[in-house]
Amino acid sequence: MRPVVQGVSADVVTGDASRSLPEFIFGAVAGALADAGCTMADIDAVVIAAHDLVDGRSLSSMITGPAAGAYLRDEIRVSDDGLVAVSLAVARLQAHEATRVLVAAWGRASEGDPERTSRAGFDPVGEQPLGLTDTVVSALRASAYLRRHPGRRRADAADARRRREIGRASWWESV
Repeated sequence: MRPVVQGVSADVVTGDASRSLPEFIFGAVAGALADAGCTMADIDAVVIAAHDLVDGRSLSSMITGPAAGAYLRDEIRVSDDGLVAVSLAVARLQAHEATRVLVAAWGRASEGDPERTSRAGFDPVGEQPLGLTDTVVSALRASAYLRRHPGRRRADAADARRRREIGRASWWESV
């Protein structure tokens, strides 16, 4: 069996105090179910990614789990990025532990400091004194790649210039 995405919904907001976090989550989950043409009765398992450290909430999945459809269902909760939840959902499907898995992920970066949170995730003795963050590590990896593959620099720079010239929208159409 090859896992497929059957429905998607996203709700990206900035500073909307008129709805609570569970209301946003419920709306996005309802939208994904409608897009997939199914109901919660069709869902075997739920994987929730509540990025507690980024949104500044402790155990945010505890109060928001029911809005994500996790009540009385097989569930996995991770305090990480939504891509971790997707990979866990795929693992559940490939292990034949479920036939349809709902993935719900959220984070409210406006309520926390992602760079500070990222620094806190590194080892306090060996890595934190260096001021490492996820952004810094990504930059170091990109730098190492470019050192190993120097010919890519010119090709990538030319590609970036070309994309700027033809515009982002038309570039996506040509891909």
